[in-house]
Amino acid sequence: MLIERLDRLATRRNVIIALSVTLSLILAANVFSSHFYAATGGYGLLDLAGGRDALTFQKPYTPPDAYALMVNWGAGGRQDQLLFTLTLDVFVPPATWLFLTLALLYVTRPFAKARWRRPLAVLLPAAYLLSDYGENVAILALVTSFPSRLDGVAAVGSVLWMFKTLTSDIAVCAILLGLITGLIIKRPTYCCTSPPAAPPKRSAPLDGTPPVPGIQRGVRGGPLGNGITVTAPY
Repeated sequence: MLIERLDRLATRRNVIIALSVTLSLILAANVFSSHFYAATGGYGLLDLAGGRDALTFQKPYTPPDAYALMVNWGAGGRQDQLLFTLTLDVFVPPATWLFLTLALLYVTRPFAKARWRRPLAVLLPAAYLLSDYGENVAILALVTSFPSRLDGVAAVGSVLWMFKTLTSDIAVCAILLGLITGLIIKRPTYCCTSPPAAPPKRSAPLDGTPPVPGIQRGVRGGPLGNGITVTAPY
């Protein structure tokens, strides 16, 4: 099954690779969006709700907000929005989905027997992926039909934008929480009790002769000579 295959792929090495690819694509997308924002005089992409880049806090847009952005973009800006949606924004969602899935499966491995582990690690990134691609479809419909208004599509696009932001943020917080929990679980514990005492060693005979197996030197028994007595083993 796909879930089991993803679980096997969720190694530290693969998580780092997926993170590197995702960050590279996000960096490229931010460079594009920042250039777009400057070129249009402060009106950002619909993917960012009109913001400058992914780090800019934005609130969900309304249909009038969406069409105000498209008017201020001009024809060149609308073409750039289509270019972004059909190039970089084709690769960012699946790369982000793969990283979130592998990272969640990796950090929740200490809870391998928990029933919530795989649903959390698979469904949350999948919800992000579907909402991001759904938003892209809405953006394509809005821009290609301009200047005709599709207020219903704009409203759906805004909801999907909010949902993709929410699901990705929750997934990142879950990854950080999983890392912290894993560090706590793996922390070594130290025992304060002293080690058990070693068994007492048998003392050597006073006359320096080695002990004879099966013979115990002591004070019971008959004289052997030179003041030495022997006893049979008990």
